[in-house]
Amino acid sequence: ANYVLTPNGGAMEDSVQLAVQLKNVLRPAGLRRLGLPCQLFGTGMLFHASLRRTLSFEDHLVEDVRLSHTLLACGCGPRFIPAARITSPLPGEADALTTQRLRWEGGQTKTWTESPGPIR
Repeated sequence: ANYVLTPNGGAMEDSVQLAVQLKNVLRPAGLRRLGLPCQLFGTGMLFHASLRRTLSFEDHLVEDVRLSHTLLACGCGPRFIPAARITSPLPGEADALTTQRLRWEGGQTKTWTESPGPIR
C-alpha cells in the first residue's frame, strides 16, 4: 500500500491524501479481492528476478503505468500486497503540489492513450 504524508495538513494536502488512499489502497484492494491484477505505483514495487529481461526501466513520466502494461501484455499481472507500507512526502508548497499532480495526470493520460487496445 502506498500512503502519502502530508506536510502541512491543509485542505489541498488532505484532498490529495484522500485521492491517494482511494487510488493506491481501496481500488487495488478491490481488484485483489476479485482476483484481478492492479496497476503498479511509483514506490514500493517488487519484481521477481525472472522478469528482469522483460522489463525496461526508462526515464518516463509515469514509468509505473508503462511497466504495468508491459507486465499485463506478457501475462504477468501485478498483485497488490496490503501488508506493505510505503510513505512518500508531498511537496511542501501548493504550487509544487499542483505541478506534480498535473504531471502525474498528464503522463497517465498520455500513457493510456498510447497503450495497445487489449491493455486499455
